[in-house]
Amino acid sequence: MAVWLITGCSSGFGKEIARAALKHGDKVIATSRNTSSLSDLKILGAATIILNVNGTATERNTSVCEAAKIYGTIDVLVNNAAYVLITGTEEAMYDHILPSCSKLIVYSDAEVRAQFDTNFFGPASIIRSVLPFMRAQKSGVIANIGSLGGYASNAGSGYYCATKFAIAGMTEALRAEVAPLNIKATAIEPGYFRTGFLNSEVGGKIIAAKSIEDIRSTMEPVKAMID
Repeated sequence: MAVWLITGCSSGFGKEIARAALKHGDKVIATSRNTSSLSDLKILGAATIILNVNGTATERNTSVCEAAKIYGTIDVLVNNAAYVLITGTEEAMYDHILPSCSKLIVYSDAEVRAQFDTNFFGPASIIRSVLPFMRAQKSGVIANIGSLGGYASNAGSGYYCATKFAIAGMTEALRAEVAPLNIKATAIEPGYFRTGFLNSEVGGKIIAAKSIEDIRSTMEPVKAMID
């Protein structure tokens, strides 16, 4: 019987993986930024805690330690929490023209950094918090949810795809590093599935705040396809 720690269980793959593990007879620690979205999993027998991958390092470590105390171990970590930022590369984040130069634009990195914080730096931090427990027991599985976008990038999702390329690269290195300790690491890279990921209300999709007229003919079909 394995103990699973799964991030992003409020919907989509996270919730379905939790249900499948419970049905298999395993123990599940389901996490989300808000445990009210996990009530159905709690009814099924999952332990539920708050884990915000965008929290501080202390907050993330505290959540992982809380999770480890529930059943005394963590056998499987599933890094699932993620979202997609729909934007042209230049559009994120398009602010205003500098008064001294009509061609030069002032940019904010906020949208791009938020994308990487959730999809890459957060999962990387959770891995570092979980590995001491797995090293101590000389076993474990780390499963990072990648994407078809980790193979090839498309107009409008370059930053999202970049995070998934990064997850794949990190996972390959990690797999080699922990193999002698009987710990396995894998990147799971799904194609298109009918989940709520692209539903803005669920929080899986964010459209960049600004747009550029010159690339509208490229971006509008992308946005229409995503919708």
